[in-house]
Amino acid sequence: MIGYRGMIDLARRSGQIASLSARVVREGDDFSFEFGLEEKLVHRPGENEDAQVTHVYAVARLNRSLPTGKPN
Repeated sequence: MIGYRGMIDLARRSGQIASLSARVVREGDDFSFEFGLEEKLVHRPGENEDAQVTHVYAVARLNRSLPTGKPN
């Protein structure tokens, strides 16, 4: 079974991805996501890097398009 690193590598090799990043959200971080015609994701990390993980998300920028992503 392919892992997340393999999936990232395949996406990058496709030539359709301009950039791809994955992040961890922890307790104490300022995190919000708004659905709608103009979706908005805001993540301001807090100072405690040892805090409990609450969310993970990835953002991909496709060539010639706006960012797309999905919080998990």
